[in-house]
Amino acid sequence: MFHFFYNIINPKMTEQYRRDEENHEIFRSIRCVIVGSFRYYDNFIRPAIDTFETSAVQVLAPRKGRVVRAEGGYRILDVDADRDPNELQRWFFFQMQRADFIYVVNPDGYIGSDSTGDILLATWGYRKAVYAREPIRLELSNDSAYSLAIARTIRTMSIEHVIARAKDGTLELDEYFSREWGRNEKPLGYIQQS
Repeated sequence: MFHFFYNIINPKMTEQYRRDEENHEIFRSIRCVIVGSFRYYDNFIRPAIDTFETSAVQVLAPRKGRVVRAEGGYRILDVDADRDPNELQRWFFFQMQRADFIYVVNPDGYIGSDSTGDILLATWGYRKAVYAREPIRLELSNDSAYSLAIARTIRTMSIEHVIARAKDGTLELDEYFSREWGRNEKPLGYIQQS
């Protein structure tokens, strides 16, 4: 439908639109944050960043780099080596607020406790749509009660499928609450923000 209105509004721009679409420039505004255990950074997270970025989905966090050290339970990238881990966490949460959706990289269905917390914040705090590479396997997760809560909120979808749906405009960017529960009905454990 967008193509139709675009041609009516400015028929001279049709060729430019086609070029932009081929270069994916029209989709540059779609932004995501990738969540996952940094023990999988080199093998899974960095390739996911590359796949999204070559398909014109902007990855706000994490940044591309290589893991140079572990500090306080976090793995620090070379691009963030001079930053405090607490500052990095605040920056990551800010990027989650800016993102259109969150993508969870969870090889074999595993999510750690930090990723679980990030997903809970994204869904219940920031009300973001969350997609995951694989279904969450509760037996592999550290916080099974929280993992059970978020397992209901995550839609399993490959990166390629997320990208294809983003490009054709069918990727759901709405928050989980409005999709699964009525306006007045909230999930167990929901805390009303004041």
